[in-house]
Amino acid sequence: TPIGRALGTAVDIPGRMVAAPDAFFSNLFRGAETGRQAAIAAYKAGLKGEERVQFIQQFVSSPPKEATAEIERVVDGLMLRGEMGRLGDFIVGGLSKDPLIASFVAPFARVSYHIWNQGLELTPAGTLATMVDVARGAYREGARPQGARPLAERARTNAIGLGITGAATWQALQGNVSGAGPD
Repeated sequence: TPIGRALGTAVDIPGRMVAAPDAFFSNLFRGAETGRQAAIAAYKAGLKGEERVQFIQQFVSSPPKEATAEIERVVDGLMLRGEMGRLGDFIVGGLSKDPLIASFVAPFARVSYHIWNQGLELTPAGTLATMVDVARGAYREGARPQGARPLAERARTNAIGLGITGAATWQALQGNVSGAGPD
């Protein structure tokens, strides 16, 4: 019926409005990561000048299969999607049992989980979690814990977080905070 089609189209509009910026930023991040990987590969190969330019152009136009999975992993991380850890799977899995909740709530829970996880890695607790994963051998022989980023990325994020925490603590100890403490 015409009313049913109009209603169906109206209901579909928000989904389409979300898909356009998602596709735009996914492609933007994919291009940037592909270029980054190409530059790293050219550097490791010792290429210079025109040979380097040609190599990067070829890589970007047709990325090697071994680079494609890593590019998509980075894009998924930047877009707050992709594999989640056991806690995220538990939360979203529980929400997904009801089809109505799965459609409307689970995507928000998934994005919230990724935001929370990335924020946690910037704290001392995130550094501790990385250390625990290393101590238990979760990164042994190229393995990676479920939902975790590669060890070098996690360590870099942990170091940035510890630096920010240290600087904020130093400023607080110097009395350079904007809010008054409790009376």
